[in-house]
This record gives sequence, structure tokens and C-alpha cells, in this order.
Amino acid sequence: QQFAPALARVREAAEKAGLSSGGGGSGGGAAGGDDGGFPSDIKSSATFTQLRVGITAFPKVAQEIADETGKVFQFCIKGGANDAFFLIDLKGTPSCTYSTESRDADCTITMEDSDYVDMAEGRLDGMSAFMQGKLQISGDMMAAQSFGPAVQKLREAAESQSKL
Repeated sequence: QQFAPALARVREAAEKAGLSSGGGGSGGGAAGGDDGGFPSDIKSSATFTQLRVGITAFPKVAQEIADETGKVFQFCIKGGANDAFFLIDLKGTPSCTYSTESRDADCTITMEDSDYVDMAEGRLDGMSAFMQGKLQISGDMMAAQSFGPAVQKLREAAESQSKL
């Protein structure tokens, strides 16, 4: 699935609604904007920033997704100065946070930064990545399959908002 176009749509709608994500792309450091302190040496930080903006911009939709999904996802992204752990809570209060340490999650997806970016932008299929060993899943493997549809719901909310 292509996460980046869906999340870009979320960001656009959030910006139209006045919820700016603080500048664009993955270039900024941890100090500026709404990047949540996400690491600047990890390109996939931009995708997680967009996800965080979507959760903030559409809290009702995010809560509906959390009520349906009821899972906590952790992405361990390798390739920066340190491993980056992005935690997407779709169990309690929806959120997307970053840490340099692993935390409890129902499902942990581990990937190299470049592979995650390729997957997010549609150049690498998730199933192919898994079969090639580029994507490792620990914990609830079925939960991993529910992440894409959750992002899709945020995208649909963004598209509805942008049509207003």
C-alpha cells in the first residue's frame, strides 16, 4: 500500500483546517514545527509526522480507528544514527510518538529507513518486503494487516475535509 500519498492528503487537509505540520518534508531538525522531536536523519520521519498530524487534525476519525483497531503499533526504523522507534497508539488515546528505545506494542514492524520509504511511496510492496526479509514483524501479525486500512480511513477523512 502507498502510505505517503495518503498521508500527504491528510497533511494537506490538516493545513487547510489550520493545523500546520510546521514546514514540510523530512529536512527540518527536531527543534522546529510539529515534528514531535522525530529524528532528522531518518527520512521516514516525514511519514510519521504526517500520520501524527492526521491523528491530531481528525480526532474523531482517529478515535473511531482506535475503537475498531484496538492495537498499538511500533515501527523500528534502522539506518539513522540510532534505531528510531515510532509508536502509533490505536488502542487508547490515538497518538504517534517517537523514542530511541523500544516500547510495549501489540505489533512491531522493523525495517531499514530506505525500505520503509520505498514501501510508503509505493515502490516496494509490503508482502514482497516481508518475503524478501526487508520487513520483519513481531507480535500480532494480523494486527500488521490492519495498519494500512487505518491510514486509509485518515486519508478518506482528509479528502472529505478538503472538499468542504
